[in-house]
Amino acid sequence: MSGNHSIIRQSGPPGVCAVAQERGFCAVSQAQRPDPNAGAGRATDGRAVAALLRIGISLSPDAATEFVTTIPPEQWTVEQTPDLLVALLSSVLWQQPDALAAIHVALHEEAAQIHQAIVTPGAPASLNIDQFQASVGYGHLELSRGTFRASLRLPLPAAQEPARNGK
Repeated sequence: MSGNHSIIRQSGPPGVCAVAQERGFCAVSQAQRPDPNAGAGRATDGRAVAALLRIGISLSPDAATEFVTTIPPEQWTVEQTPDLLVALLSSVLWQQPDALAAIHVALHEEAAQIHQAIVTPGAPASLNIDQFQASVGYGHLELSRGTFRASLRLPLPAAQEPARNGK
């Protein structure tokens, strides 16, 4: 094997898992609810927060993680859903500002559809949102466009997630 190679394994309490990839780029994040006594978190380093501020979102990734790990999706509003999802994806897309901005626009344009799919237990819905193909289901979002892929999975009770592979 040559070149860069990285394997990431992280365990702990259930957390938000975010992944983004494109040719020559791969980022993975697993974030648990921030511990206020643990000191500085990833949002305080400024990179993800700065990327979000550039597109008009003042919500930090830590604040979004705190929100989605304590409030189930069915209690979110249509207005909250796009910014929460974009803030969570910023942990893996802060280096890809154009992709983050495009996702922000796409999710806001289809906020009602995205919200309905993400708060409804059951099989994911396949949607065309702006320039992205999307799979959206209870507590998860997957987006693709050409070689670009981004996904997000929230920590939800197993009983509320759809059965996988007939299980």
